[in-house]
Amino acid sequence: MNVMVIANVNNVRGTREVLFSKNGDHFVTLDGNDENYFYDMGYRPVYTKEFNALSPVYFRILGAALSEKIMLLPLAQYTMNIRERDDTFRRYHTMATELVRVQSRLNEDLHLSAVIHEMANFPLKSAT
Repeated sequence: MNVMVIANVNNVRGTREVLFSKNGDHFVTLDGNDENYFYDMGYRPVYTKEFNALSPVYFRILGAALSEKIMLLPLAQYTMNIRERDDTFRRYHTMATELVRVQSRLNEDLHLSAVIHEMANFPLKSAT
């Protein structure tokens, strides 16, 4: 399990993204964008770290990135159509549910935010 932090070298405000990889070869964000997408926009790697498969630190980083993305989801109404928003919401819901499960399996506090717990407990309506 690998984590890469990339930043835009042209942006002085410090815009950054966190990307994740299972094998260290192909990094993607929680949104599904790969590293090449960001390289084309001027982002460059700042930090890369490898964790073992059950490292609580990896899941804490994943939880922090997910809570940030969930909190930005209301702004998606300006950039996504309804179907894209629903798909993103369902993807984040699945990730939040899995993180809560991992926390209970590891028997360790991952310091997951209330946003993740709320998302995991949110009842989804059937797609039918």
